[in-house]
Amino acid sequence: MFPSTGATCSGSAAAAWGMAAGQVEETFYPRNPSDVLAQQIVAHAADGVHKVDEVYALVRRAAPFADLPRSSFEGVLDMLFRPLPVR
Repeated sequence: MFPSTGATCSGSAAAAWGMAAGQVEETFYPRNPSDVLAQQIVAHAADGVHKVDEVYALVRRAAPFADLPRSSFEGVLDMLFRPLPVR
């Protein structure tokens, strides 16, 4: 806990006390959320051209994607960058 201001110090202390006393429930984050992955890939692609292997390595550095299978990553890429049908 690192309170950034004096005003947040008491709240941080209360949260730390509750955690130590076992009164704060455990938190979980979703694993491999494909919607979030798609948003992050689009945002990253907006910055320029990147190698697929480098983007895969980058997203796997984030805890929710640490065990992301390559096949799931490529599935999201296929969904995002599939050519639109010509009418």
